[in-house]
Amino acid sequence: MNPMKIKLIFWGLCCILGISAQSNQTNANEHFPSVSYWDVDYSSGWKMQFTLTVDGDRFTLKNRKNSAKEALGGFNYRAAKMIGKLKSSEIVEISGKISYNGDTAVLQGQYYSPVNRHDFNARIIDGQFRGKLKNGLQMNGIQVSQLLPRRNYVSLVDSIYTLTNRYIYDPKQLETKEYIEFKKRIDRIGQVAHDDCEFEYLFYWYSSRLPFSHYFVHLYKTDSSSSSSSETPQYVTLSEINESCGLLTVNSFGGKKSEMDSIVRILQEKPYQNLVIDLRKNPGGGIGPALTLGEYLVSDTLYFGLFLTRNYFDKHQQLPTIDEYRSFPQLSEANETKLLMNMHEYEGVCLKATPGKNPFKGKIFVLTSSLTASACEPFVYGLKYNHLATIVGEKTAGQMLSMEPFSIIDNECTLYLPTSDYYTVDGRHLDRIGVEPNIKVAQDKALDYVKQLLIKQDPNK
Repeated sequence: MNPMKIKLIFWGLCCILGISAQSNQTNANEHFPSVSYWDVDYSSGWKMQFTLTVDGDRFTLKNRKNSAKEALGGFNYRAAKMIGKLKSSEIVEISGKISYNGDTAVLQGQYYSPVNRHDFNARIIDGQFRGKLKNGLQMNGIQVSQLLPRRNYVSLVDSIYTLTNRYIYDPKQLETKEYIEFKKRIDRIGQVAHDDCEFEYLFYWYSSRLPFSHYFVHLYKTDSSSSSSSETPQYVTLSEINESCGLLTVNSFGGKKSEMDSIVRILQEKPYQNLVIDLRKNPGGGIGPALTLGEYLVSDTLYFGLFLTRNYFDKHQQLPTIDEYRSFPQLSEANETKLLMNMHEYEGVCLKATPGKNPFKGKIFVLTSSLTASACEPFVYGLKYNHLATIVGEKTAGQMLSMEPFSIIDNECTLYLPTSDYYTVDGRHLDRIGVEPNIKVAQDKALDYVKQLLIKQDPNK
């Protein structure tokens, strides 16, 4: 065949293929609007809503326009942006590149929210949205013609108030100017919120400014199957700084009592002269594992303080005196169920740790940070007050109340509410205050500080 004809045929094929590819790209763009609206359900249970904006090969997905800026107000919004909690005036933003494979739009980018940042990818075809974050969260949705609230958030707010009024540990907390202002803001959020992330995040933002802690809402159905998982998380680990010093890292008191029991049995067999207990990343959990550990650390009965319940505050205007603490029912058994039953039945419960077999006789150091919270705080304060340990690090979080979960809307939403107040053995209130360390050190330097302290005490180690 004539070389010139071959070139002409080749050139023609290239043109045809190019036109075809361009046609596919054009067709996809023609059927894909520059602005569209989407109802998206997360695999976690959140009901979300996004506006998808396409500009050339770039896209953005955002929830309700100016949701963060409007709800937080100008000053709080700017503060949240300054500390990196928000990327834009919306609470959730996903942005990146968009491409087309026939009638399928392919989205790849970054997911930004106040609490996390993840890689994101999704595909959209025939009005169906299928996405996934790098952490495994699935996102499935459909295109809608207009933006309407995913739930009746006004009704949800009413249910929250009803439960709060009935079960909060002290109804006088609801008469404070902080709570009255909180209600005004939550009423407003209930009226304007369009999705679960917006409502849940803003509820948490404003509740964190109340004079009491442990008050938040989760807008998803509890997964009962998670409790039956064969994989049990490990919250407690034991290692050695040297042959005479153990390092007990407790990342949560939310594990089973049996986990702490097994660690204590190992500790009892070790010839440690020093023990470092690392609670820097421990947000709390149950009082049971904390009491179990406490029993290993005390040689005499140690009173950890007093929980006061709604039963008490409904009948009394004044707090009990310290001398009256031990007149309340006393609980030394590391049993969460029994503790909760006693709180429902009595006006208060006094916690104490009784010595276990072969208690530790050496020096104890406890590492703390601003994340050390809840069940950790009576534990830390009790050891400090009774001069049983040296606390090294930062002041604890100041989040010490006992909370319970309450289901709303056919168990699709859960309100967490403080139902018992807490006072230390000498009458101090830890909630919103925290526990000061004996030695103030930046949390990331606390362990090294203790190691150097041990070397000074025993240069041979």
